[in-house]
Amino acid sequence: MALTKVTSGTLADDAVTSDKLSGSINITTGNSLTVDSGATVTNNGTANGFLPTSITSNASAPSGSLDIDSSGIVTKPNTPAFNATKSTSTGGSFEIVYQVVYLNNGNNYSNSTGRFTAPVDGLYHFAAATDPNSGTTYAVRLAINGSIKQQWWTSGNDGTLTGTFTWQMSAGDYASVFTSVGAEAYLSHFNGFLIG
Repeated sequence: MALTKVTSGTLADDAVTSDKLSGSINITTGNSLTVDSGATVTNNGTANGFLPTSITSNASAPSGSLDIDSSGIVTKPNTPAFNATKSTSTGGSFEIVYQVVYLNNGNNYSNSTGRFTAPVDGLYHFAAATDPNSGTTYAVRLAINGSIKQQWWTSGNDGTLTGTFTWQMSAGDYASVFTSVGAEAYLSHFNGFLIG
């Protein structure tokens, strides 16, 4: 049995199953298919080309939280991400504050504390680098909630020390960078983003 044309309104209280549908459903340009919150669209593993050019939901997800273009490229414009650097050189062992912010998607990085605070539970990736501008032993230390989780050391030569770090965080946890005793944070940067 073929599904008859529905010009407007809602199909409810009954599933569109194979006994009610023959052929395919074609949503033409200028028209849309809306799936309400609580409803589902299921591909049981046999459908091919199951790729809409855009998805609209009446659920509470913010606009632009997930975009799929016509070639299948997925973007998440609201992904928390930041990139910051230092504008001054400072010495001693301390938590580094990166004052110059180039990117702060979601405003989760503070250039007054040097801390990135996780807005949601998830896996986060960070990178940090510092140049002590001296030949002494020094370290870059990445911390979660002030507790050192990973560090990188070098000694005896000038040069930038860089490290990367991935950590499971809960909403409200914060990530920051420390230097070792005697290190001078110079030409430093700190960046990171939510993986998922």
